[in-house]
Amino acid sequence: ATVTQTTGSYATANVGTAITVTAQVSSGDLSANTGTLLSNYTFGGSESGTGSITARALTVSLSGNPAKTYDGTTTANLSSGDFTVSGFVTGQDATVTQTTGSYATANVGTAITVTANVSTGDLSANTGTLLSNYTFSGGSESGTGSITARALTASITGTPTKTYDGNATATLTSVDYSLSGFVGTQGATVTQTTGTYTSANAGTESVTADLSSGDFTAGTGTSLSNYVLPTTATGTGMILPAPTPAPSNLTQQVGIGVVSRFIQQGKISDSVVLPNNPSALPQAPHAPILQIMPHVVRTSAADGVVCSTQKGCISDPSGPAS
Repeated sequence: ATVTQTTGSYATANVGTAITVTAQVSSGDLSANTGTLLSNYTFGGSESGTGSITARALTVSLSGNPAKTYDGTTTANLSSGDFTVSGFVTGQDATVTQTTGSYATANVGTAITVTANVSTGDLSANTGTLLSNYTFSGGSESGTGSITARALTASITGTPTKTYDGNATATLTSVDYSLSGFVGTQGATVTQTTGTYTSANAGTESVTADLSSGDFTAGTGTSLSNYVLPTTATGTGMILPAPTPAPSNLTQQVGIGVVSRFIQQGKISDSVVLPNNPSALPQAPHAPILQIMPHVVRTSAADGVVCSTQKGCISDPSGPAS
């Protein structure tokens, strides 16, 4: 006869060899062969023997699409969430503790291959899980990840200065800019030569320059595609007062009339426009000194001749002063 019982029990659920196995077998679990009459026999009870349980295979994949900001290296920083472990029986699981992998390139991009070496020592069993019941060959596991561009900031630090010219345009050079955010010794220069003061007037002013990608020149070993380039730069500048021009026609009201100074053909000439009633003028030596401007030639009505191109001259015997 053959036994049709298909179920028994191991003495343990864990992996091992020579494990006791028992099965309940009754007469109903027997199937007679040809020529055999089972009623001629008695049988029933628990039957036992030995058996083995082998370890179940696990697979690990890198599935979390790890991402980082560009740092000039191929190092991938990983977490348990970047891995998937398959092959556990229901209710059991483990986490991967490997935290380092490698990108296929250090440059910015998406769907970049990422690899990580994972061994059985990189698996941490969850509650109720015995890792000795599983087998994991370990090795290099791979998936994809991304590297995003690193942001740069720009500022104007050279205190660009000009003399007042009536407009707010600032003339800039590369030394007027400072860029921050580069990795290591990487860098770039800014070629934008025009900015704007907040005011056209003399004084300390804020300066702003608008920047585009064409305003940057990469330094040696620098790929600007790995960076988010700034669109503006701001700093402090200065507009100096313009020199005061020499007067070409200066008129000053004084006690006895109007004194005018003219510059004609490089020579200075003064005139006094007298009131309509010259007899009202004070007489020498009581007439006041007429000061045209500080630090220039003055004419004294008390000491000499004060001439008016329109009224003639008032003279005094003592002669003119210079």
